[in-house]
Amino acid sequence: ITFNEFETVVKSLKMGHLFRNPEARHVPSFQCINYNVAVADSETITSSGLHKFMYSPRPASFPQRWISVTTPADFTLKALAIKYRLHPLALEDALVDDPHVRAKVDNYDSHLLIGFPLLSIAPRYHVNHSKVEKDAKMESYGSFSSLKQPLSAPARPYSRIKPQPLSEDSIVSKKPEPYAISKLRKSNAFIFVTRPGLNTVISVVPKESGDVFKRARRVLTVSYSRLRAYDAMYLTYTLLDVIVDSYSPIIDEFASQLSHLRDLLRKQASSSMFAKTDMISPSQYHDLMQEIGLFKRWVVPGQRVLRHLLEDELVQPECKIYLRDVQDNLNQIYDDIIGLEEGTKGLKEEHRQLLDSRMTSTMNGLTIVATAFLPGQFLTGVFGMNFEDMPELHWRYGYPLFWGICVLSWVVLFSFFKSRNYI
Repeated sequence: ITFNEFETVVKSLKMGHLFRNPEARHVPSFQCINYNVAVADSETITSSGLHKFMYSPRPASFPQRWISVTTPADFTLKALAIKYRLHPLALEDALVDDPHVRAKVDNYDSHLLIGFPLLSIAPRYHVNHSKVEKDAKMESYGSFSSLKQPLSAPARPYSRIKPQPLSEDSIVSKKPEPYAISKLRKSNAFIFVTRPGLNTVISVVPKESGDVFKRARRVLTVSYSRLRAYDAMYLTYTLLDVIVDSYSPIIDEFASQLSHLRDLLRKQASSSMFAKTDMISPSQYHDLMQEIGLFKRWVVPGQRVLRHLLEDELVQPECKIYLRDVQDNLNQIYDDIIGLEEGTKGLKEEHRQLLDSRMTSTMNGLTIVATAFLPGQFLTGVFGMNFEDMPELHWRYGYPLFWGICVLSWVVLFSFFKSRNYI
C-alpha cells in the first residue's frame, strides 16, 4: 500500500467519524468556485451537498479552486481540515479568530496560512436623552461591501485627502457635547493556500465583515483574465489587495475628524473668551491618538507578511510584481497614519498654546481690574481714618471730589495699559 492510499483511507475514516455528528445536518452554506482560464464554475454548498463535496475529487478540467467560508462554521472548517490536511494550529486560529492576533504567515508542509486584519469604522451613535439614532454619515464605512474601486486602485496619500465637514443633519442633539471620535472595528481574514501545487485557496472571514471579497469574485467571472491564468497565489494577491484597499476609508474618516477638530480649534481661537463656542476636550485628542495608534499597530505586521511572501520561492516572479504593488499601497497607508499622528500631535500642542494664551489673558484682565481699584481702595482708606482735622469731610464738594479722583485714576491707568498694549 502506498502512502497516498494510506492517507486516503485515514481521511475517509476521520471524515466518516466527523459526519456522525448531528451537527452535520445543520451546516451554514459556503461557496466553492472551480475555475480555469476560460470557465469559472460557482457552486453553493449546503448541508445536503456537504457530504458529497467532501468525498468527491475536484473535476479534472478545473486546475484551480477557491472555497469561501463565512464563520461561524466550525463543522465546515473541521471537514476542510481533514480534506486538505490543514494543520491543527492553523485550524485553531481560524476557529477562534482572536481580534488581538496580528497579521502573520505560517508555512506548513501541506499548506500556507496567511492571517490579515479586516478593519472598518464601527458605527457611531449620538444620544439625545432616550432617543438613539445611528449616524448616517458612517453607513458608507460600516461594511466592506461598499468598496467599489477597481482592482488596481492604489491607496490615496494623506496629502490628497479632502476631508468632508460634518453636516448639521448628522447631529441629533443641538446641546454642546464633545465630538465623538470614531472607533476601529477589527476581525481577521484567514487564507489557506495548499502546497506544493498552490491550486486551492480557502478564505475564512467573519459574518460581521459583510461581503469582503465581492470585488474578487467579480474579477474572477472575467474570462481569460490574469486571475485565471496564474495559480492560486494570484488569487491570494487579489484577496490581499481588496483588504488593503479597504483601509483607505479609515484614513479618510480619521482625516475628516482631525480636520473637524482643527476647525473647532481655529473657531475657538478667533472667538472671544466669553463666546459660546464648542469647546475641545483633551480626551478627544487622546481618543484619536489611541485609535490611530491601534491602526498603526495592526498595519505594521501586515507589511512583514507581504515581505515574507515576496521572499518565498514558491511564489512565481510574475505574481510577486502584483504583491509588490499591494506592499506599496500598504506602505502608503502607513505613511498616511504617520501623517495623522503628526497632525494630531501638532493640533494638541496648538490647543495647549491656546489654553496658555487664554490663561495669560485672564490673568492680565484680573491684574487690570485689581490695579484699577487700587486708587479707590487707597482713597477710601485715607478718608475712612476719621482725622479730627479733615476739611474735605465737611466741604460741600468733598464727595464729588472723591469720585472724580477715582474716575481720573482709572482713566489714567487705562490709558497707560492701552499704550503698552496690555489691553
